[in-house]
Amino acid sequence: MSTDITTLLPNSFSTQNTRRHLVFTAEAQPDELARAAISAADAIAAARAAVRAYEADSIAEGVLDPAFRALADLVRKRQVLDDDFREAAEEAVEYLSRLRADDPQSEQEISRLRGFLADALALSYRVADLITAEHDIRRRRSLSVKR
Repeated sequence: MSTDITTLLPNSFSTQNTRRHLVFTAEAQPDELARAAISAADAIAAARAAVRAYEADSIAEGVLDPAFRALADLVRKRQVLDDDFREAAEEAVEYLSRLRADDPQSEQEISRLRGFLADALALSYRVADLITAEHDIRRRRSLSVKR
């Protein structure tokens, strides 16, 4: 028993009582200040990835242990927007930049670790800059209203 599909579908469509809807689904890009929370979360994730990578493969043979202990503590507290985090991360990046590995695998690990830290640092600075700029703008606006 075969049914022709054309017999099931209507041959004409009524033009009365119809409504047309246009749906635009273009994603609006949030402004940079609205993305600050997302960037802060990304900084935490990058810092956490760096700590995990360091713990998985102790590349620096203990030289960076104090810096990474401090980083791990700050990441655990989710305090990557503080100067303490940035100082410890910059110290680690500087040391990793000078470190040379004997084999390509270790060199890749060093590069990967340095990349995680650099991403976390860049995001940390960016969010801190946005927050500072927003505070400055609010302060200036309140001063201009008082005049």
